[in-house]
Amino acid sequence: MKHRLQHIFSYGIIAIFAINTSTSLLFADEKNTMIINEIAAYEKREYEWIEIFNRSDAPVDMEGWKFFENKTRHDLTTVQGTSTIQAGNFAVIAEDAEKFLEKYPEFKKTLFDSSWSGLKEAGEEIGLLDEKGEIRELFTYISAPDTSLERKNAWLDDFSGENWAPHADSATPGAQNTTFPEISTANETKTALIKNSESTKNTEPIQNEPEHTESRSKPPPSEPDTYEPDTTEQESAQNAPDNTDDLKNIIISEFVPNPAGSDTSEEWIELANTSDRTIALQRLFLDDEEGGSKPFSLEKYAIAPFGFLVIKSRESKLSLKNSGDSVRLLLDNEKILEEIVYDDSALEDESFARDEEGTFSWSQTTTPGAENIIAEKSDTPINGNLSKNIFFSEIFPNPKGSDASDEWIELENTGESDVNLGNWKIEEKGGKTHALSHELVVPAYGWLTLYRTESGVSLNNSSEELSLFNFESTLIDSIEYEKAPEEQSFTKIRIKDHDNFWEWTEETTEGDENPSYEILSGTIEKMSDPTANGGLKSFLLKTAKGMLEIEYEAADLGNQLPETLFIPESEIEVIGKQLKQNQYELKRFTIIQRGNPVPEKKAGANSALPAALFGVPIAAFTMLNFFPLEKIKSLLAGMRK
Repeated sequence: MKHRLQHIFSYGIIAIFAINTSTSLLFADEKNTMIINEIAAYEKREYEWIEIFNRSDAPVDMEGWKFFENKTRHDLTTVQGTSTIQAGNFAVIAEDAEKFLEKYPEFKKTLFDSSWSGLKEAGEEIGLLDEKGEIRELFTYISAPDTSLERKNAWLDDFSGENWAPHADSATPGAQNTTFPEISTANETKTALIKNSESTKNTEPIQNEPEHTESRSKPPPSEPDTYEPDTTEQESAQNAPDNTDDLKNIIISEFVPNPAGSDTSEEWIELANTSDRTIALQRLFLDDEEGGSKPFSLEKYAIAPFGFLVIKSRESKLSLKNSGDSVRLLLDNEKILEEIVYDDSALEDESFARDEEGTFSWSQTTTPGAENIIAEKSDTPINGNLSKNIFFSEIFPNPKGSDASDEWIELENTGESDVNLGNWKIEEKGGKTHALSHELVVPAYGWLTLYRTESGVSLNNSSEELSLFNFESTLIDSIEYEKAPEEQSFTKIRIKDHDNFWEWTEETTEGDENPSYEILSGTIEKMSDPTANGGLKSFLLKTAKGMLEIEYEAADLGNQLPETLFIPESEIEVIGKQLKQNQYELKRFTIIQRGNPVPEKKAGANSALPAALFGVPIAAFTMLNFFPLEKIKSLLAGMRK
C-alpha cells in the first residue's frame, strides 16, 4: 500500500461539454487528446481500473495529470512504461497495480498507479485533468455491473448508451474494445458534421475536495489500438475512394492458429498500421489459403496511427489449420496485398509473429494489440528447486467470465524456503503435461496462483484430475474433482489438529490462506427460537471450552431437523467455522448420543417429523457422520416419504 500526501485543489468555472441525450453523435473536441475508453467498475474493489486512449496524432506526456472521481483528484504514478502515451496507444490507470498485474500478467503497455474510493457500478462522474489542472474529459458513465463498460467510438464525445456498451463477457484492458459501430465513408474524418444534431455548452464548477491519500494499482493485458468510426451510411468497397496507397501501410503482424481455448472462437489475426494516419479498411478482406474459408470483410474497421487490429475467429469465421496454412490480406477481395505462409505444425498458444526486419517466426509470447516479442522455446529448460512442500491448495475451474483467462490453480508452499518451479510439470486428465517456467516461484509459507496463461492447463468443468511433478518427474501431489459449480473453488479446508479435506466453496481465497474449521464436541443445552431471534437458527453447545453458540442459518438445515436431532442433552460433534469469540457457523456434525426426545405433539398441532422417525436407531443417524449438509437434507427428504 502506497501512502500519498493529500492535495487540496480548487477550480473556477470551467467550460465543459454537456451531452444532449437526444443527439446521437457528438464529434470530439480537438482539445481532448487523451480520453477514457473503458471502465472496469464491475471488478472487485482492489482490482478496478480504467483504460485511456490517445486519439490525437502526436504523443501526450501525462506527467502531472490527475484522475478525477468522487469530487476528488487522484495522482498518477507510472509503474510500467513511460508517462508519454504515443498516438493511437492505450494505457491503464489501476486502483491497485499489483493486483491488476496478477490478473493481467501479459499487459506490457503504460500502467499508472492511482487510488480512489471505489467506482460505482451504477455510474458516477469521472474525468481526466492535465498537468495545469484543466479538464480534458469529464462525464458520468452509464451502468455496467457485470462486465467492463466500453466506448464504441473513441472519436465521439457521446457519453450515452448510443456510444457506450457493456463488454459481452469480461473486459479488454489495454486492448481494442469489442463494441464495433459501422462506419460511413472510407475517408470520413473526426471533424465530420452530423445532420440534425446539436450540442450545447454548459458551465459547471468542480467543488474543492481533498485528494484520496492512498493508492494501489495493477496493470491490464495488452491488445489492439484500433479506431472504429461510427456511421450513418455505409458505402460498398466498390464505391469507396481509391486509397490504395494508404492501404499499403496495413500489414499482417501476428496470428495464432492453435489457441489454448476453442479454435472456433479463439484463433486470432492481428493487423498493424505502419503509418501516422488513421486508415479505414473498407476495401480490405482477410482470408486463409486459396479455397479455404470465406473471405472476411474489414469494411467496418479502421486502425489508428501505428495501431493494431485483432480479429478473432468467432467473428471472422476464418479457420486456420494447425498443420500448415496461410493468412492473406486482399484488396477488393481480388488482389493479394500480402500472404504469410506457415508449413510447421502450430503449437498450442504460440503465435506466428513478424519481427522488426519483417521476418516471421514462432513465438511463445503472444502480444495481441501490442508490439511483437519473439520468444522461442529453450532447448535446455531451466530447472528450479526440489521440494516436498508444494501442494495443490485451491482450484477455480468455472469462473463467471472467460474460462481461458480467469481459470486458475493455486499452489501452497508449507516449507520455510522459496521454491522455484522451473521445469516442474502439471499433468491434466488424459495425460497432457505442461511444463512450468523458472520465473514462477512459490514463496515460503505462501501461495502462488497460476492462471491458464501461465500454466497452460485447461480445466474441465465436468471432471478433472491434476498431478504435480517436480523436474525429476517425481509425483508430489494430485487432486481430482467432479461437476465444478460456477464461481466456486475446490478448496482444501483446514481442520485444526485434524486431517484436511476438500470441498466446493464460494469463499475463494486466491493467494491467501484457505478457510479453517474446528471440531467441537459437547452436549446441546438450548435451541434458539428463530421467530423470536430475527430468523437466526442456533443452539448452545456445552463444551470443554465453555458455552458456544452454533449457528446454522447459513447451512440452511430447515426447521424440522433441529427438532429431531438437536435435542437438549444430546451429545454431538460439530465441525464449525469460527465467526467470533464463542460463536461458530455449523458446517458438519455427528450424533454421538441422543438425548430423550420430546413427547409427540397431538394431531393437528404443528408437529415436526413423523413420530416413527424418533424411533430410528442411533446407528441410522451415525450414517450422517461428516456428510455434506446437502446429503443430510437429501436423506431426511427420503425419510419423510
